[in-house]
Amino acid sequence: MEARLLEFKKNILLWYPFKENASIFHIENGYEKLDKQYDYITIIGKYSSEFEQKLLLAKNYIKEDGKILIAIDNQFGLKNWNTTNALEKDISKNTLLSLFEQNQLHFTKFYYVFPNFEMANLIYSEDYSLTEEDITRNFAVYPQNTIIHLNENDVYQQLLKEDKTYVNQFANSFFIEVSQKPINTDIKYVAFTNYRKPEYRMMTLIKEDVVIKKVADKQAQNHMEQMERNIQELRQMGIDVIENKKDGQIISQFIKHKRFDIVLSETSTIEEFMEKFQILKEVLNKDTCTYEDLIKDIQKEKAMITQRKDTYHKEKEQLFTIKKCIQMYHPEKLKSLHFLRRGFIDLIPKNCFYIEGNLKVFDQEWIEYNIPVEYIYYRALLNTTNCLEKLGKESLLKAFRNLGICGFI
Repeated sequence: MEARLLEFKKNILLWYPFKENASIFHIENGYEKLDKQYDYITIIGKYSSEFEQKLLLAKNYIKEDGKILIAIDNQFGLKNWNTTNALEKDISKNTLLSLFEQNQLHFTKFYYVFPNFEMANLIYSEDYSLTEEDITRNFAVYPQNTIIHLNENDVYQQLLKEDKTYVNQFANSFFIEVSQKPINTDIKYVAFTNYRKPEYRMMTLIKEDVVIKKVADKQAQNHMEQMERNIQELRQMGIDVIENKKDGQIISQFIKHKRFDIVLSETSTIEEFMEKFQILKEVLNKDTCTYEDLIKDIQKEKAMITQRKDTYHKEKEQLFTIKKCIQMYHPEKLKSLHFLRRGFIDLIPKNCFYIEGNLKVFDQEWIEYNIPVEYIYYRALLNTTNCLEKLGKESLLKAFRNLGICGFI
């Protein structure tokens, strides 16, 4: 646990748009001797009796237009209600606001952090309209052998249905910008992928009209480049991708239309659901082939490489490999499947916007080679189970039958 804490502690500041060549000072105990003023001073840590001293030090040594950046636990965070922790160990939002006013720090901007500031996976401001899906990014973390009484996310989901602002009140941690001047930071949402290996960790930032995806770990640069290649290939296939590469980042316009999974959730029968699903099925079915043709294509490409005496790179092996879990099926069963040489497995409803009867896709991170399109159907349905369950207990099975998946699960 300690190693994981250290690994993700940087997230609380990793996203922040520090101005170029800024001077930054991190307060540790509140009694440091400073000899100049700074653009940014940070106070990051658990609440203690030294907090007011730290705040006073920061106020005295921040530039007139500078900012104090604070990350601290919320006294009324759900984790405190969920365990035997004493609520007085942390500090409330109202108490913080009073302290800021006492120190003539009149401008503040609060962000709400999940699961907490030490392992930030989701950060958002009051300007952002939180969704039920966002709550799933709260990977609740407790010390080993802690007795807990509630499932945090279940409670947050219920609070969200009642009033979106209720979740803010029970967020486990705050990130706060404090200044003597108006604050104009335009980022209102940040999400990380902490659950992944370092080489795949990304972060997503949402501003008023722009969405930005960038690496959260230097080791993830190759993954970012793979995403760029995915976008290019999808466009070559005639698929409308809303994202573009710019300055080493993936950028798109913030789309205010409904995602396709939301559109599907508004259907009232399984027949209507499958009729709507057809538009995605048509996109996925581009360039499919039979299993026999797949084998022929692989053998043909291997022969061409041999003739050209090209170097056979290990990382290219996947282009000529059929997964063992596919090969284990009886040849007669494989004849009923439709294969893709390049399968974009993120082409699922929640990664599409539905605009005037057409799909615009985004967030295409992953590609698998030589897989049946039926596998992507399967992923698509599993990622829309909430709306299928609403249509009845048998709806998922009916959808599987409709798409010819039943014999493979």
